[in-house]
Amino acid sequence: MDKLTLSHLDINSVTKELRKDSLSIKNRLQSIIYDASFVETTKDKFKLPLIPNERCGLWYLPPNEQKDTSYFKSTDGHTGQWSFSLRRLNFHLLPIISAYGGIAIIDSTRKGKLMPDALSKTIPIWCAVLNTILYEGDSDKDILDGLGLEKDSTDAKFLLSLKNEHNWVSTPKYMVFASERNEISKLIDSFAKEVKKLGLVTKEKLMSHLDGKKKPLIPQWHYPGCKNNDEEIVNNDSFFFDHRQESNTERTYFLVQCVTASKKTNVYGGSILTVRNNLTNGEIKLTSWYYIQGSADDHELWATKDICNGNLNSGFFWEHIFADNGKRNDDIIDNDTGYIYDWISENELVLRMNRTYEKYVKHRALLSNEDLDLDLSHVKTDSNDTGIIFGIIDRNMNYNSFITTYKNVSQLVILSELFSISNIPDNPKVTILQYKVESSKKGSKKLREIFPTLIPQINLQNASKNNTIMILCDTGKDISAGLVLVLLCKHFDLDWAPLQCCPKINKDLVKQQVGLLLNVRKVNPSRNTLQSVNTFIM
Repeated sequence: MDKLTLSHLDINSVTKELRKDSLSIKNRLQSIIYDASFVETTKDKFKLPLIPNERCGLWYLPPNEQKDTSYFKSTDGHTGQWSFSLRRLNFHLLPIISAYGGIAIIDSTRKGKLMPDALSKTIPIWCAVLNTILYEGDSDKDILDGLGLEKDSTDAKFLLSLKNEHNWVSTPKYMVFASERNEISKLIDSFAKEVKKLGLVTKEKLMSHLDGKKKPLIPQWHYPGCKNNDEEIVNNDSFFFDHRQESNTERTYFLVQCVTASKKTNVYGGSILTVRNNLTNGEIKLTSWYYIQGSADDHELWATKDICNGNLNSGFFWEHIFADNGKRNDDIIDNDTGYIYDWISENELVLRMNRTYEKYVKHRALLSNEDLDLDLSHVKTDSNDTGIIFGIIDRNMNYNSFITTYKNVSQLVILSELFSISNIPDNPKVTILQYKVESSKKGSKKLREIFPTLIPQINLQNASKNNTIMILCDTGKDISAGLVLVLLCKHFDLDWAPLQCCPKINKDLVKQQVGLLLNVRKVNPSRNTLQSVNTFIM
């Protein structure tokens, strides 16, 4: 090997190491704290409930400041792949929008983009489809009269232009070309038709979700460094709503404020950022690191097994790493700056985070098992009760403590790699079925192996509110939801009344049951989980 080749390899090795260092855990967490401070400013600016978009957006807002969460995927807004997701309906947001006059949805994206497609296209599609259904059959005059608008007013001109020329699709012109917006507009009617065909939403249901308030949903965008550090409200149109003098509830529309937490950079490995902190004693303290745009994205790839035993997530970060018992964790966070101590090395940071995690685990082990407080949802309607409850298992449980707390449970199914129930007697009062299933693509695929033996063991004949079947998984959204969907499709109709004969099962039925299940819990069964469900029931 010649010297030139060796030199080239050396440069590549050094570059790789530098890039690895700049993408360190410390740099990622410092960037998250920095971006969270920008999100904090939007609270006073817009005076709207803050809604982080799962999963990335969760990192930019402490749990106690989240009104709720949303799940809009960027893939539903990718160019040429535009979609209105039937398993991510997000209808739980509508009562909040109605009560407050709007919401602010928080998300981020990685290097080189101003905002994620979830904010620039997926949410605009969602708004347009709901507006189409909400105003189905209404004339222009009906709309303006309902909103109390004069036809020559700026707001009226904007609204009618948006409806008649763009099928309610409003997108940021600096992110979405007019040609793409036009292509999206052509699809809105078909999206609305499909969701109505499945019975997932009607005009009457939307009005009910919105507490009888009939206003269009209008998306707008805000991001670090936007013009005059103020809200961008351009929509590819010559008209726009001027709402600065109005309160949220007085507007003639519902505001869906799309907030990007991270500032745009074009440097893959991060660019050096220095924050100046003015202390109360007049001194200045500087904090520097490599800023990483959208550093929280795909956290399972960087919050690895060697950090908090693989259990570092947004909630644990804000409630235990950043803060401890409501106060800043001064083992890691500098009270003067609100950032991780400048002098802490990567290895020392991981060591201290792991120490915090071990302390947390020990504390959880000491918690009284007699006061089990599981996050559960009951699968029922006003008129029918399936007898199924499902949710999250977040600790190991003792059998006696479990049956003392949940006296009405007759069958318990646990689908978890992390937790289980122990000290089960030889002849338990509760039928217990436990399977090691991780919350991942691998776990979703494993359901295909489990369902044929698990489903026949579940007895639904006597299930009721006093004789329930409890199904638990690590998230309460995916694996357990998959099992619940199988039971609903095979044994219950769309009113969740028990079936008297074998149903005709197809993919539309699965979509319908997902939509109904979203009314009781924010489930998000993955594509692989749904494939396992379809494989078993069809």
